[in-house]
Amino acid sequence: MGIYDRGYYRDDDSPPSWGSGGARQMGAAAWSIITWLIVINAAIFIIDGFSPRLPVPPGYPLGANGRWLSSAMALNSDLFTHPWNAWQLLTYGFAHSSLGTELGIWHVLFNMFGLWMFGREIEERLGRREFLTFYLCAIVFAGLVWVIAATTYSRPAAMVGASGAVSAVVILFAAYFPQRKVFIFGVFPLPAFVMAIAFVGMDLLGSLSGKGGTAFEAHLAGAAFAVVYWKFGWNLSRFLPALGRFRLPSLKSRTSLKIHDPEDAYQEQDSAADKLLDKVRVSGEASLTRKERALLEAYSRRMRQKHR
Repeated sequence: MGIYDRGYYRDDDSPPSWGSGGARQMGAAAWSIITWLIVINAAIFIIDGFSPRLPVPPGYPLGANGRWLSSAMALNSDLFTHPWNAWQLLTYGFAHSSLGTELGIWHVLFNMFGLWMFGREIEERLGRREFLTFYLCAIVFAGLVWVIAATTYSRPAAMVGASGAVSAVVILFAAYFPQRKVFIFGVFPLPAFVMAIAFVGMDLLGSLSGKGGTAFEAHLAGAAFAVVYWKFGWNLSRFLPALGRFRLPSLKSRTSLKIHDPEDAYQEQDSAADKLLDKVRVSGEASLTRKERALLEAYSRRMRQKHR
């Protein structure tokens, strides 16, 4: 992998095309995390449509959706009195309003469209592992804040949907690309940061109005999580076990004859540059020494010459 394959090293602010995305640099054989998330959410929505209908409990403005699967995956506002249901903090983000409800297919459709539209470049910038970690943490954090709000308001409710995590993705996109033009309804161009301010403002007004039916607090929590993540330059995946990174030591026979091969030198430079780029992603460019910076500059020049 070269320096121009690293999304976080590029300074390209060109608008994304409809066919572009995080899988672009991963090869045709590898699905992007965005694709996996959309497939999983769509599959759960379809399966939920065939699950048994259930009566919606009285007093639940967000409803239990009237289907067994989405009701079982929903996050309930009584989580603090039923802590053994903590798994709901994750599962609710993969379930959506069922067919036959007021929102129907539009709930999952809008969420997945927003995830696809704004998440592809974020995944490319962060990498698959870090993007998935960010997305799942946003789901949990948004759900936790919503439970706190629902407990404060003393209103029994159940929540489903990826809106909190998708809000985090949208706000993070605006943080990374604030001047990128976003076309609202495909017609009205707005800078990404203006769109983000408008979204947060509408959610804030909705939360203050006390209207039921939409988990505004989860949206705001997702937005806040993204801002903090961007502000402090977090790298959440480094706290996870580095599974699949163990390598067996290679046994090489020693010979007295050594032949210099320029390709070997280039491979060593590529490997060193990859390690330095990982260091930049984790600790920032300021962490590089003068020697390391010179190595990256030399590598960058060679890549530019190679691609002419």
